[in-house]
Amino acid sequence: MQSSSWISDLALGIRNRKSHLLILHGNIYDKVLYGGREYDSLEAFIEAVSGAAFDFHLQYNLFSGPQVISGDKAELTELLSRGQNELSQEDRELMKQAGVNPDKLPREPGELFSRLDNFFRNSGKKTLFSIVYAGALFAADPTGVGSPALEALKIALKDWARDKKIRENGHTILILTRSGADLDKSLLDRELGILQIRIPKPDESARKAFLDAQEVPKEELEPLVKASAGLSFRSIGQIAEESEQSVFLNTVIGRKRRILEEEYGNVVEVLNPKWGFEAIGGLEKQKAFMRQIIANMQSGRYDLVPQGTLLTGPPGTGKTVFAEATAKEAGVNLVSPASIRSKWVGDTDKNLDEFERALVDMMPLIVWIDEFDGFVIRQGDYDGSGGVERRFLQKILQMISNTEYRGKIFWLAASNRPDLISSNLKRPGRFSFRIPFLMPNEEERGAIFQAMLNKYPEIRTNIKDWQKFAKLTEGRTGADIEALILEFAWAHANYNGSGCLREENLLWAIDDYIPQRQGADEIDNMTLAAIKECSANSFLPVGWEKVVENIYRKRGYSVGKTQALAPQDMLAVALSRSNPEGANN
Repeated sequence: MQSSSWISDLALGIRNRKSHLLILHGNIYDKVLYGGREYDSLEAFIEAVSGAAFDFHLQYNLFSGPQVISGDKAELTELLSRGQNELSQEDRELMKQAGVNPDKLPREPGELFSRLDNFFRNSGKKTLFSIVYAGALFAADPTGVGSPALEALKIALKDWARDKKIRENGHTILILTRSGADLDKSLLDRELGILQIRIPKPDESARKAFLDAQEVPKEELEPLVKASAGLSFRSIGQIAEESEQSVFLNTVIGRKRRILEEEYGNVVEVLNPKWGFEAIGGLEKQKAFMRQIIANMQSGRYDLVPQGTLLTGPPGTGKTVFAEATAKEAGVNLVSPASIRSKWVGDTDKNLDEFERALVDMMPLIVWIDEFDGFVIRQGDYDGSGGVERRFLQKILQMISNTEYRGKIFWLAASNRPDLISSNLKRPGRFSFRIPFLMPNEEERGAIFQAMLNKYPEIRTNIKDWQKFAKLTEGRTGADIEALILEFAWAHANYNGSGCLREENLLWAIDDYIPQRQGADEIDNMTLAAIKECSANSFLPVGWEKVVENIYRKRGYSVGKTQALAPQDMLAVALSRSNPEGANN
C-alpha cells in the first residue's frame, strides 16, 4: 500500500465529497498503489474510490481537445449540445464556417466550458472532468493581467468550486499539473473550497511494496529500495522491463541520474559520488561526526540530525569531496541547486517552489551548496533586485529550518568566508554546526597520500612510508596532493615505462609541481575565519592554537611580549590585521 498521507486525504476527500473541484499537482501521471491494488492512473484511482461509478469521464488538454475516456461519447455530446438546438440554421452555418460545430464537442476551451457550465448545474449524469497539463491553460501570470478569455475560464472554475448544486449532481472536476506554481495564484485561494493535494514520489515503504511485487531477489530488495529514491513507479517498472534481473540494481543506479535530471534538471544538479570516506585521508573528527549523523538518518532518529552543517576553510582542504563521500556513505541522493535565479519576473519564485518539490520527491537526500556565501545575499549587502534576493533568502531559510524535513533533507554547504554569511543562516535550527577544514598537518598529509591509493586502485606502487613525503609537502592541500600523485608522479612513472609509482617519481613530482595558490594573506584570512566561526570546541583540530600563533607572528606581533594572550585573544588580534575585503572566494 502507498502509505503517504496524501492518498488517504484524497480518498477521504472524494468519498466524503468535501470538495468536487480538486487541484492535484506533483507526481500526477504515475500509478497508484492503494488497498492492495494497483491503479494505472490517478484518474482510475479516483473513479474507483468515488463510491459511485461515473457515467462519463471527459478529459481535456489544449493540444488534443476534449477526449471521452469512458461512457457513451454520443450521449455525452448530445447532453452537452442541449441549448445549441435553439440556434437558427443561419447561426449554425456561421458557427461551422468559423470552425465550430454545435453538434460536436468543441476544442476551444471557452466554448467547452460554456457548455459544461450548463451541464454541471442541470444534469445528474455523474461526470469526471479532468484538465491535464492545466499549467498551459491556467498559466501563472506574474503581471496579474491575464487575457479576457483566460479570466473567463478562471471565473468559471471559481464559480464551479462554490456551486453546491454541482456537488449534489455528483460531478468531480480535476485540475492536474506538474507544479502548483504553474497555475494562476488566484486559483489557489483556500476560500474557494478547492481541495489542493500535492502527489509526491513513492516513499520508501511504497517502493518496497512495488519492488516486492516485481519479484526482486530478496538480497537486492533493500539496496533497490534505497537506490530508487526519487523515481516514480512507472520509471522503476520500465527499468525492470528493459533490464535483466541480474543487473536490475546497477541499471537503476545508472539510469536514475538521467531520469531525475530530465524531470528536475532546470532547478537541481544530480551528483553521483564515487567514493566514500575510504578515499579521504585525515579529517578524523569530521568523519566521526558525520558517521553519527548518517547512523541517525538510517535508523530514523531524525530528531538527532541537524538541519544543516557548514564546512569552512581555505580551498582545496577537502570540503567538496567530504560532502560527496558523506552521501556515498549514507546511500542517499546528492543534489546541488542549478539555475534557480532568473531575470524574468516571477520565475525565481517559481523555480524556488520547483526546487523544494524536487527535494521532497528525492528524500532522503543531501543538498550540497558550494561557495555558500555567494549563493545567498551576503551579510550587509544591498539588495538591488527589487526584493527578489530578499525573498530568495527567506525561502531558503524556510526550507532549511522546516522541521518536517529534519533527517530527510540534510543541508551541507561550504564557504571560504563564513564571516560574510548572514547571521540568520547560522542560527540554531539552520547551519548551527560549523566545522573548520584547515590546511592539513604532516600526519594528515601522510594519510592523504595513503588514501589516494584507495581512491585510485589502478596506481601500483612499492612505496611503504608516506610520512617521508608528508614532510616534503608542507603548505600543500589535499587537492594539491591528489594532483601531485595522479597527474604528475603516476604519469611520470608511466611515461618512463615502469608502470609502478616509485620514490623517484614522487620526488620528481614534488620538485616539478607548482600548485595554483591564492595569496598567503588570503589563506590566513580564511583559516582565521574558519576557526572563529567554528561552532564547537570538539571540531577544532589538534594544534589549532599553533596555527593562530603562527599567523599572529606573521602579522607583526611578538608572542614573547604578550605571553598573557590566550589563543582566542590572539585570534581576535590577528583578525584585526587581516584584510577580509581583499579575500577572494
